[in-house]
Amino acid sequence: MKISHWGWSFFGFLIGFSPFIIFELRHHFYNLRTIFLVLKLGTNKVINSFDFYYLLFLTPFFASLFAIFFSKLLSINKILGFFLIFLYLSWAMIQIYNFRFQPLGLPKGWNYLGQKK
Repeated sequence: MKISHWGWSFFGFLIGFSPFIIFELRHHFYNLRTIFLVLKLGTNKVINSFDFYYLLFLTPFFASLFAIFFSKLLSINKILGFFLIFLYLSWAMIQIYNFRFQPLGLPKGWNYLGQKK
């Protein structure tokens, strides 16, 4: 990988995280100080689950990895590559159309009408 690719990757990272960086600068590094405070003092709160949205910031990284993987796979074996892409798209469509309109991990009725009631 060329150095210019690393430079563009770093530039993209800066652009993507610029809202977070600006927030941290404007609020005197609030999030970082909070993390260090929790690590230093600890907490008595028990974490029962780990929700998926804690990992959403990694989406561009995983998308890049999948793109690299599939481009390499398609250059080696086109049939297998297209088959795996077809399987993924089929799985994604099933997930979309089986959506139950109930947020994952929230109690039943936790929506606007439930809140209003």
